[in-house]
Amino acid sequence: MKKTVRKTAPGIPFRGKKDPRNGHGPKKGAPNAGRPPEEYLTWLRGVIESPECRRAVQATLSDSNHPAFAKLYAACSDRSYGKPLQEVQASGDVTIRVVYDQ
Repeated sequence: MKKTVRKTAPGIPFRGKKDPRNGHGPKKGAPNAGRPPEEYLTWLRGVIESPECRRAVQATLSDSNHPAFAKLYAACSDRSYGKPLQEVQASGDVTIRVVYDQ
């Protein structure tokens, strides 16, 4: 089977921390830097707790043909019951190392 994509992108490979192509996020003090302000979070909580939002969620979850049904159902069930555990299997020699910081 022939590979369709090269292993690395053409051009100069990354040069480490000083490479200008590495992302460093917004500059300090920029409007999109850091956590959202508490005022914004309070507003979002108010929107989510509003009766209109609750009615819209209920209406969406009542109609399994609604385009947003699957995503909304998954979000509601994950936040109310927690995400289901995923089983992991390992074979061969397995070493578990536990390190305690004191």
